[in-house]
Amino acid sequence: MSDTMTEEATTTVEQSDQLQSEFKRLVLDGKLDPKLTDSLTELVTAGFCTHRSWGFGKITTVDTLMAKITIDFQSKPGHSMDLGFAAKILQPLSATHILARKATDLPGLKRMGALRHLELIKLVLESYGGQATVALIQETLVPDVIEEDWKKWWADAKKEMKGDGHYQLPVKKTEPIVYHAEELSPADKLMSNIRDAKGLKAQLAAATELCKSIDGVENKEAVLDEVVSILNEAIKNHLTLKPSLALEAILLRDAIRTQSGIQPQEGELTANDIYEKADDLAGLIEGLSAAKQKLALEAFRQAHPDSWVDTYLKLINQTGLRLVGELIQILIDTGHFEKFKAGLAKLISKREASTDLMLWMGKNRSDSFADILGPEVFRAMMAAIENDR
Repeated sequence: MSDTMTEEATTTVEQSDQLQSEFKRLVLDGKLDPKLTDSLTELVTAGFCTHRSWGFGKITTVDTLMAKITIDFQSKPGHSMDLGFAAKILQPLSATHILARKATDLPGLKRMGALRHLELIKLVLESYGGQATVALIQETLVPDVIEEDWKKWWADAKKEMKGDGHYQLPVKKTEPIVYHAEELSPADKLMSNIRDAKGLKAQLAAATELCKSIDGVENKEAVLDEVVSILNEAIKNHLTLKPSLALEAILLRDAIRTQSGIQPQEGELTANDIYEKADDLAGLIEGLSAAKQKLALEAFRQAHPDSWVDTYLKLINQTGLRLVGELIQILIDTGHFEKFKAGLAKLISKREASTDLMLWMGKNRSDSFADILGPEVFRAMMAAIENDR
């Protein structure tokens, strides 16, 4: 073997053995740390590498006489460094890695991108350990492989991935797409995101997306039953520390049950269990997403048929503007306008109405409130503003 060797991206087993022999000689000469021989052999055998600052590089020569390695980085072509140092700071890349393929067969990758979307996506995902975010995929392919109209290309590729059981698409764009060597069944593909989700918030997002695509699954009831079981377990774990999140999960679970006809599971918590433990009902409901607040109010009304009206009349003076509007609308829709109006007049006369309640009043004034719209309303508004200072 010559002192200077030009290594291709993939070397033979015989060449690998020769490298090991040369590196052992360097160890005996005191030019190389014996702990680095294996990693150095892996690096040179791979033929390609990455550096945290300089990015992708191709190994061009290995000089075992001077214990040097030369690498072509995009920003530093022909860069030379000590073998031992290279073994410590460079990460080897195989010839099949997408970055190596870009360096050796860019035209082939372009054809693949034009004709075989999933094959190209698979190559990228496998290059990064079986998963990669959309941002990383785009960064890897644009503009070298996909030269124009990335959005259209990605929309087409994403559509194909949805129909292929090997690809697990995440709920959030910031989470990675995962490639599965064994094709997932339609049910497992739907369940994969909720099974892998970290935390109840992520589970809720995954469960919501799952419900949008469940109709075509054969064992729909079994899938939804597992979703309900996952949510029930998470609800128990969040009951004390994050009651609003637990309540949102209960509302979603109950909606799933209503749509699918699944029976309640033994010992599962209800919305009323959350309400009974709540020291601050207004804060509990305001902690929900806007879309769930109305559902939560309806659930409370159903659970407290005798007391909900009085509770809501108190809450309208304790909550923010959005929830104030929801509470008042429910009172009006259920025939309790006069009772609400009387309570509002009392708060105004005592100048105890909250800023948000008075703001609602200002935005929704009508002839129905003509008998209480007078100087007292203005004074009540000023008092509310003063109380907030």
